[in-house]
Amino acid sequence: MQRTSPATADQTPAQWTADGTPDAAAENARLAKEGFREVISVQTSQGVSWAMQLGSASAAAREEAAELKEFSSGAQAAPNTTRFTIPGVPSAEGWVFPNADANVLFTEGRCLMLVGDDLTTSDNKLPVVAAAHAIWTRTQGKPGPCAT
Repeated sequence: MQRTSPATADQTPAQWTADGTPDAAAENARLAKEGFREVISVQTSQGVSWAMQLGSASAAAREEAAELKEFSSGAQAAPNTTRFTIPGVPSAEGWVFPNADANVLFTEGRCLMLVGDDLTTSDNKLPVVAAAHAIWTRTQGKPGPCAT
């Protein structure tokens, strides 16, 4: 997945939710409580990916659960969405929208990561699965901003 523009950084919950997030004030308060540090987002030719650094590994796990709940029942939910897991990447949860995009969420220490792909292919989850494996291999258990 090739980057198509420079990475952007949102350093406050309000910056992260400024794109029209429903009930942004409540979301901002929840993220602040979880120790929100920063989100780095990257647009690619296939979609968007981001990494959110929170205060702890347990905060990242809670945020993953909140994001998955929003994707499955919130405004972004779509009928006929297929969920999947990724062997070898603990906590990874993916979903594919019919004839549209695929996304994967997973945690690494105190970070929550999303890899997104909006290509319409015969198996559009393949790029996000490969990207999640590549990120996990590069970061798992190594020092860095996500290490706990």
